[in-house]
Amino acid sequence: DNLRDYLTMHCGKERSMDIEQINFLDGIVIRDSVHGDIFIETRFLKLVESRAFQRLHRIRQLATANQVFPEAVHTRFAHSLGTFHVMKRIVEHFCDVFKQLGLQYEDSEKDVVLVSALLHDIGHGPLSHAFEKVCGNVKKHEEWTNDIILQDPELNDILDKNFGPSFGSKVVACLNHVCHDSTPLQYVF
Repeated sequence: DNLRDYLTMHCGKERSMDIEQINFLDGIVIRDSVHGDIFIETRFLKLVESRAFQRLHRIRQLATANQVFPEAVHTRFAHSLGTFHVMKRIVEHFCDVFKQLGLQYEDSEKDVVLVSALLHDIGHGPLSHAFEKVCGNVKKHEEWTNDIILQDPELNDILDKNFGPSFGSKVVACLNHVCHDSTPLQYVF
C-alpha cells in the first residue's frame, strides 16, 4: 500500500488508474533523473539484467562531451531505459486511441515495440558514431544491435522464455522498419 500511495502521489491522479492495475510484485521502479519513476515489469527487467544490456552502463551516450560539459555523463543504459519509458507512454496513448476507433491490436505488438525501444542501442560500442565515421568500413552499431539480438544466447533465452519463440527476429524487423502484419501498432511505429 505504501508503494501504491507513493506512486499515485508522484505519478499524479490521472495515472492512478494505471497504478491500480500494476502488480507490484511483478517488477521494480527505477528512479530516473530525466523521466522520474520508471516501472519495469519483470519480463523486461530480465533483459535489463542481461550481460549485453548491463554493458551499456560503461558506454556514454555523448562520448567525450563531458570533457567540455562535465555534467554530460548520460549513459546508453540510462538512455535505453528512458527510451523504453517514453515508448511505453506512446503505446498507452495509441492503445487508448485504437480502442476508441474500434481498431484491434495484439499484446505481442506492444511487446515488440517496447523491447525494440529497450534494446535499440545494445550494439553501441565506445565512441561508436565517431569510430564508424573514422574507420568507414566497420560494421555500424545498428548491425551490431541486430547481431546481438539474434545471436546472444542469454538474450535469446530471455526473449524466448518471456515473449515467445523467434521474438528476437520480430524485434530486429521492427528496428529495421520492416512490417510483417497490417495491424495498427505496426503502422504507428
